[in-house]
Amino acid sequence: MTSVITKLLGLALLACLIAPVMSAGSLAIAPCPTASVAVYVALTGPCQIGSLEFSDFAYTNTYFPTLPGPPASAVTVTPSTNSADPGLDLSAAWNVSAGAGMDSALTYLVATISGAPTIDTAAFGMTEAIANPPVSVQVSETLCIGVAIGPGKCPAADEIFLTIPNTGSQQISTTFGPVSELTISDDIFIRSTGSGGNGTISHVTNNLPSPTPEPGTPLLGLTGLLVFGQMARVAHRRRQACKGIVPAR
Repeated sequence: MTSVITKLLGLALLACLIAPVMSAGSLAIAPCPTASVAVYVALTGPCQIGSLEFSDFAYTNTYFPTLPGPPASAVTVTPSTNSADPGLDLSAAWNVSAGAGMDSALTYLVATISGAPTIDTAAFGMTEAIANPPVSVQVSETLCIGVAIGPGKCPAADEIFLTIPNTGSQQISTTFGPVSELTISDDIFIRSTGSGGNGTISHVTNNLPSPTPEPGTPLLGLTGLLVFGQMARVAHRRRQACKGIVPAR
């Protein structure tokens, strides 16, 4: 029986040694800051939120040259403070009136720090206020699942499109098979389609909620339960042996 406990303790020690190695990369990654998109575009390495890393930011506000969106320095990125719901909140004043419009596009990569396929859900939201119609709003997100690649280059089989209708503030989400990386591309467009139309998009949110647990977490938990369960059984049998109920082993 002692040899069994020794083996189980050895497994527990091995699991404890493996887990830090699996997440060692997180020690060298800085947390994602609350800063402008310009700061994110200038990053030379990834930043971290929870178990995920975010990198390779690219922003443009000149896809429609006559309808430029806010400059990168005027769009604030706020990381989620909930490690179980990592993501980014974009805030700016996408304002339009009297036939004007604004368009912006942001692309970035997301990957698990451990390299394990634990990303299986994406949520996309928007906050807007239409003061006077007619105003056209189109806020959409393209996910390139399992592929870290630039916009417009994602294989069709790996693309998922999320579009928020022009019906006010809301959030939509999608699920997919677990992956270790993906590309997120956001397009934010608002335009007054009449002389009296005016409105604002103030926030766009991107989240990757409820990631699948990292492999090291259940391994440690299961091993610990096995060790303590076996130790409890041995202690129980020894108490019974002392009382003459069963022979000790």
